[in-house]
Amino acid sequence: MEEIIVQTKPFKLSQRILSAFASPTKLMENIKECPVLMPPILFFLVVGLVLAICLSGSTEVLTQAQSEARISRYGTDIMAIPNADTPEAQQQANIVKYSTMGGMVFGSVTNPYVNGFFMALVLLLVTKVIMKGNATLQQNFSMCVHIFIVTSTLGIITYAYMDIMKVPIDTLSLAATDPTVPLFSTRYALLSSVSLAGIWQALLIFIGVRVLNDNFSNVKAGIAAGVIFLGNMLIAVVASYGVTMFYDFLYATKQMSN
Repeated sequence: MEEIIVQTKPFKLSQRILSAFASPTKLMENIKECPVLMPPILFFLVVGLVLAICLSGSTEVLTQAQSEARISRYGTDIMAIPNADTPEAQQQANIVKYSTMGGMVFGSVTNPYVNGFFMALVLLLVTKVIMKGNATLQQNFSMCVHIFIVTSTLGIITYAYMDIMKVPIDTLSLAATDPTVPLFSTRYALLSSVSLAGIWQALLIFIGVRVLNDNFSNVKAGIAAGVIFLGNMLIAVVASYGVTMFYDFLYATKQMSN
């Protein structure tokens, strides 16, 4: 008598979105059998459009907060556009605004795949090479891409709140506990990286790593999730330091020219 093999089918897009929030373990089990990558593109495109709309309303608040941070550090806004009230300056400001919105849409579609791929490589190194797990690169990649369903949605909530309440700080992170912390500072980078999105991402990685790697313990899964979480914090600090160095260089150049 022949054995009947039941082949697992990939979840539909709606199932993947709902499972990412309501039943991540089931989503990870489906990804283990069917590590597809393409379906979430439509979701990320919608996310990008919504984020761009939210960003269009919060741009003025963000720009003002960034300007105040530069004035506090340098005594002047070194990024200020000369003669800002002229039609040419307004046109330049609009170009920057709509370019940022376009970049938001483009980034919302590409970042889950670019960042997800590098996250998958790190997880492959940690779980397979070091901890002798058996998850493949494609499985890790698919998991990471689908985790961005949650973090992208939280991004919409964050920007929508910033737009409605006219606040420049990520209210879903520890940065909201200290409104006086300067933007672009290392402290702000650390506080903002400890966010609901970051914690949720780490939790989903913990669940996914346990499912994708047979017989993985909580300790091993926790280490893998912790590596990604701490890596994101390090990237945030390095990026903040890079922005500060650029502003310092720009300020020093202007001082020499004067």
